[in-house]
Amino acid sequence: MKELTFEEALAESERLLSRLDESELAGSTVRQEIGSIVGTVSGARGFLVTLLTGEYGASDQPGEVLLEGLSAAAPVVCDLLAKNLVMSTAMAVTHERNGEGEMADGSRRVFIRTSKLVTMLDSDEMRKRIEEMWLSVTEGRGQYLSFLKRWKYDDEQLEKVAASLKPLRKA
Repeated sequence: MKELTFEEALAESERLLSRLDESELAGSTVRQEIGSIVGTVSGARGFLVTLLTGEYGASDQPGEVLLEGLSAAAPVVCDLLAKNLVMSTAMAVTHERNGEGEMADGSRRVFIRTSKLVTMLDSDEMRKRIEEMWLSVTEGRGQYLSFLKRWKYDDEQLEKVAASLKPLRKA
């Protein structure tokens, strides 16, 4: 299968998650389809955006089959989930500052959904990514430092991010 663009991954993910809601898919089919979408960075980004921002049953109640599909691409998925924890928390702060309560609520909902996936995946890879993000946020070192600098998060945002990451750490 060819590598999906981000836009193609969004469309494929919407179709898959809708079919999953309608119980049209067998477990092994779901696992395979998710695995084929999330096997690349652009595919995984598209799938996670669709899952975490959409109105699908699996968005709030991810099942075992979905978790198995995501686990098939653990390094990519875990990296994106760690980044998503930061981005959703920081954006909630930004939306609050701008008086955009509904947008802030949406960002918080994405954070809650992401946290749930992080907790449910509970793999060595996921724990490693959370710890790396923690070091970058709280100590200004580690593999995610360039990510944080690129997005120019301020002190208040980083403080909120640290508070949101703390309960997810296993250390």
